[in-house]
Amino acid sequence: MCLDVSGSSPTAGTPIVVWWNTRANNQKFYFERASVASHDGNYRIRSASSGLYIDVNGGSTASGATMVQWNNNGASSQMWNMVQVVQGTYLIENERSRLLLNATAVGAGAPIPQRGSGTYDVSQMWKLTLAQ
Repeated sequence: MCLDVSGSSPTAGTPIVVWWNTRANNQKFYFERASVASHDGNYRIRSASSGLYIDVNGGSTASGATMVQWNNNGASSQMWNMVQVVQGTYLIENERSRLLLNATAVGAGAPIPQRGSGTYDVSQMWKLTLAQ
């Protein structure tokens, strides 16, 4: 399963869902340093298909809040800390809420929520692979 811009939509506010790996552009994302003048480790995650950024819906700090794509607005809800667990596998922590992208009990087509911090399990571990 992969992160996926629902329906390959170019529209701000479109949910980020989990979907079967199709290798389509709506499943490819660029990880961009939030500030090249800082070494704080924050990244913005930009969709290769729409050019929009993964954002917590409404900038929420609540556990269970879901992800959408949105225009770059510099908000901390669009900034992510990458925490390496093992080689190639990361926790993706939201800078504002300090909660993790989570795929627990999320079926194909369901929006990705943020949940949990401090401790983690495999549903919060994401493997990054280079797109070809």
